[in-house]
Amino acid sequence: MKIETDRLIIRSPQKSDFDSSKAIWTDPKVKQYSGGPVSEEDFKNGFYADLENAKTDFGFRSVIEKSSGSHIGDCGLIQKEVDNKQEIEIVYFFNSSFWGSGFATEAAQAMVNYGFNQIGIRRVIALIHPDNEASKKVAIKLGLSFEKSVITNSGNQRLLYSMD
Repeated sequence: MKIETDRLIIRSPQKSDFDSSKAIWTDPKVKQYSGGPVSEEDFKNGFYADLENAKTDFGFRSVIEKSSGSHIGDCGLIQKEVDNKQEIEIVYFFNSSFWGSGFATEAAQAMVNYGFNQIGIRRVIALIHPDNEASKKVAIKLGLSFEKSVITNSGNQRLLYSMD
């Protein structure tokens, strides 16, 4: 799978993305609203699982900045159970050096469009930490609306934004 936008290429993860992806997932700043940085072992296990998931429509994809060829983030659609219901969540994590440049919105919009137009999903959600203002702005720009506050299976409060 490969999606191109004006400034980005969104593609299946490759082994060559390991170090740049690790820098994102182990960065406390990037992961402050989603459980904190992952351990190196957990990252490694998750990364190789993502390589396998790349064979499906769901899971994380690597986001490449066209102008530099750099892997700047991870974005994707994941299946998640929320309030005993199967949902499709749009997720995005970017190297903090690229925050504020609109890349998260651009990549997430491309993935949401892919979900609705290619996979045939009928609803997408975003689960957002109540204090994560930047992520709320991305969700709203994507056309998602606040639906309700939920407690996740891991016991964390999240704001559920959705679009049908």
